[in-house]
Amino acid sequence: MIKKTKGVIFTEINKRVILSVLVGVVVLGCFYYFLLGPQIKAYGSVKEELAREKTRLARAQIEVLSLQSENKKLEKTRKEFNKVNKLFTTDMRNGIDVILLGLKSASKNVEITGLEPEKIKETKYTLEIPLKITVEGNYRDMLVFIKDMENECLNNLAITRSLKIEATSEPGIIKTAMDVIIYSAKTPQGRLSLEELARWLTGRYNIFRPASGIAPLPELAGQIKPPVTPGKESKEPSNSKGTQHSSITGAVYEPFSYTEPESESVWTK
Repeated sequence: MIKKTKGVIFTEINKRVILSVLVGVVVLGCFYYFLLGPQIKAYGSVKEELAREKTRLARAQIEVLSLQSENKKLEKTRKEFNKVNKLFTTDMRNGIDVILLGLKSASKNVEITGLEPEKIKETKYTLEIPLKITVEGNYRDMLVFIKDMENECLNNLAITRSLKIEATSEPGIIKTAMDVIIYSAKTPQGRLSLEELARWLTGRYNIFRPASGIAPLPELAGQIKPPVTPGKESKEPSNSKGTQHSSITGAVYEPFSYTEPESESVWTK
């Protein structure tokens, strides 16, 4: 009887233990499934997102530093572009390039005997107008003039494509034939400037013939020779003393001179 009672007690205890274990397992399972599991997944997801954001932040910081450097380079490039762009956008419709060319030849003691423009050429990025220039003068002066052709003579960018030097009958004097190209921006204004420059050199704007609207330049006298018609001699009378002949317009002008009048002193007692 006592043994049976102990067996029943142990059976009840075992049932309670097993039930408690099952209840604990169920509670733990529910806790993990409904609370701990989602939290772990959310933590993992947040951790991955944090890692991605850290990577993006590092890239953004690098881009910010790179952007500052690129902005400095852009500003430097923009200044260089504006400086170079002036060589392509100068308005040449007033013939200033021709005048500068004549002044430069005058200062270098050389004579421009021919200046012939060709048809404007259109390239991918620029407009070009070729010029054929013939110059005569002393060898050393000619070298200086040729060097200055691409640097100082013209407002727009100019490049010497070909150069031919020949001796003349006069000792120490050489004749130089140059093919020069003047560049301009590929814009309607740039094309108009080149067209006006060509008109300055040909037709009624020919720099070797008188034309209205072109002022005589004493500085260019004798530096750009007017062409002589074949078979005809010049019938213009020689310039009298005190007058000069403009090589640009062919007009005769008197040099300007000014003498300050003597002041009269009046003495009174």
